Amino acid sequence: MRHNAVAAAFQDPRFAPLTKEEFADVIIDVALLSKPESIRFSSEHDALMQLKPGLDGVTLKCDTHRATFLPHAWADFPHAQRFSRTSQEQAGLPEDFWSIDLKLSRFTIQKWSEKEQHG
Repeated sequence: MRHNAVAAAFQDPRFAPLTKEEFADVIIDVALLSKPESIRFSSEHDALMQLKPGLDGVTLKCDTHRATFLPHAWADFPHAQRFSRTSQEQAGLPEDFWSIDLKLSRFTIQKWSEKEQHG
């Protein structure tokens, strides 16, 4: 877990590495993911009807493409379909992609925050 935290702060190619000044203001959150549950669905609409926005995290897989969104990511999207399309884009797929090989699973999290521990 320590390695992942360091990699997220300093080695994620999507973001500039944390600076010393920023590090002083960092608040650490830890999310423990539940065991993933596969979702059987016949369409994007069917899949979205089975998900609980704000409660379910989602992992999308298709061949070598993959994206994972934690439950709080729902807050960034005004509509469930935008959440779905963004997860496809994040995986490197076209936003309107559809394939019988598409796999979705959901999970919940148990979260702890350094902020909650220290007020």
